[in-house]
Amino acid sequence: MCGEISHARFGGGPRGKGPNPGYLAAWPTRQTTGLNVQVACRLDGTLAWISDPVDGCRHDTAALEISGVLHTLDPANWMGDKGYIGNGMLTPIRKPPYRELLDWEKEFNTAVNKIRYRIERAIANIKTWRILHVDYRRPLATFATTISAVIALEFYRSGRE
Repeated sequence: MCGEISHARFGGGPRGKGPNPGYLAAWPTRQTTGLNVQVACRLDGTLAWISDPVDGCRHDTAALEISGVLHTLDPANWMGDKGYIGNGMLTPIRKPPYRELLDWEKEFNTAVNKIRYRIERAIANIKTWRILHVDYRRPLATFATTISAVIALEFYRSGRE
């Protein structure tokens, strides 16, 4: 499968000033819900796969590992952002601490990002669902089920276009 992979964090803004029990520690100072899903799409920008949600406080690589996709598919033909460096996929070059990026490295990063913007647009389309971009006000135990339902509806909607 050729494609791109990235993450999406779901949750909303601050919800009160005191600590709220049952909230994930993704943003501990804001006390909001937050889950992370991994999103893969084809090079034309259509959704190919969305993982089950994991705690929002996970690093991109850890969330990808938890999803199990690295054990079933070969990421050699995938593209990802800098959070996925070291997973065997094509990623932009990180700036070394001791020098600026060379011209060819900047051109490479530009070329990668000209393709990667499609996954960011796919994530933005998923986040247009109101229940995913505002603070979740139902019991936290139902959050994963809600995201799964929205993902199924999004695949249905994208399949009809």
